[in-house]
Amino acid sequence: MDLSISYLEELQKKRQFPTHVHELMAIFLASMNDWPTEVLTLADYEKEIYALFKDEGISRSKLDEYGSKLDLRKQAWEAESLYQLLNVFNYYEDGKLLREIVHDIGAKIADGSKPR
Repeated sequence: MDLSISYLEELQKKRQFPTHVHELMAIFLASMNDWPTEVLTLADYEKEIYALFKDEGISRSKLDEYGSKLDLRKQAWEAESLYQLLNVFNYYEDGKLLREIVHDIGAKIADGSKPR
């Protein structure tokens, strides 16, 4: 399933998911919107983030540490995006990696968007 920005926005309007899923989608949409270069899908955004970490597992603490070292005069949009993204970790237990969160939200959307 292609989780494009336009598709996520469409799902947000339908309000067919539990509140926490809509909140997670809103966080990802805000994070993607603030990214300094254009990303069209959640997969594209995830690739951009993982490129910063040389494809290592990204935990809340790694993301927070990376963001705290950014030069806000030069990397304000990146910092804002990452700051927004940190909020997704509030919905999961400690130790959950970003890749697991993205997979989980994709699965929830795929399951919830099936006709009933």
